[in-house]
Amino acid sequence: MVTMTGKGGPLPINIETADVADLEAAVGVLRALDYRQGGGFCRDAVRVVKTASLLLHWGTVPDRLRARLHTVLADVHNLLGWTEFDTGHPVPARRRFERALGLAAEAGNDSLVANIHYRLGRVHLHHHDVPGALAEFARGRAAARRSASRRA
Repeated sequence: MVTMTGKGGPLPINIETADVADLEAAVGVLRALDYRQGGGFCRDAVRVVKTASLLLHWGTVPDRLRARLHTVLADVHNLLGWTEFDTGHPVPARRRFERALGLAAEAGNDSLVANIHYRLGRVHLHHHDVPGALAEFARGRAAARRSASRRA
């Protein structure tokens, strides 16, 4: 994946394993904070991480790191969607979850796809949309089965 500058050349950012590992670690810390303190506590920090992660998405990524990078980028959007939902912003939450779904699918990470559909289902339930929730849960179950996860 190479993003081009306005002059037709690639952006001068080469993504390495350490870059992806650092982003994974940051998301892990923020997810733990969200779990302990609630989404409102870390929402702004997740937004900063999302902005920084754009540089990784726009850089030159070796094939061996592509799925891993897309997974962590999907997880950033997934966490941001959950913090938006927690703080009463359903429209941005859905937008983040949809972006997370695209990235998780691009990574081939059906386990994460299942998790995101579950969260979208929760958003629908919160707004009393039972048919929408059931549809998301069904999509999540299908993705979980594809993932071959023992948790499915």
